[in-house]
Amino acid sequence: MGLLRTVVLVAAILALLKGVACLAAPRAMRKTVDWWLRIPADAARAVGVVLIVGGCVLIGLAVLQMRNAVVAAVTVLGTAWFLAGLAYLRPPVLQAIAKPCGTAGPVWSIRVVGAVALIFAFVLLVIHGHGH
Repeated sequence: MGLLRTVVLVAAILALLKGVACLAAPRAMRKTVDWWLRIPADAARAVGVVLIVGGCVLIGLAVLQMRNAVVAAVTVLGTAWFLAGLAYLRPPVLQAIAKPCGTAGPVWSIRVVGAVALIFAFVLLVIHGHGH
């Protein structure tokens, strides 16, 4: 639990710093945002991968602390649905995410999605079975 508390504290400090910077120097922060949006596509993808992996690690750490597997599964489902909802709000984002699994992408990509879905279904069924 100590690690989770540390993560929360670090996130709070970073949010505090960002909030103060945005309110104290909005023009400078807007220039920083503009600069950040010009990073090369490969760098943006790398940041995205790091954030996704980091998010999965944090969700995993939180799930490990839960004593009820059903609550943990619903927490993960809720997070996934929330993120999917964000993607659906921006059709270009949804298309960019889904395009590799369409006819323009390699066949193996849809097979990976299918395998992950089957594993996920199995895990949910196991959790459901132990919830009684």
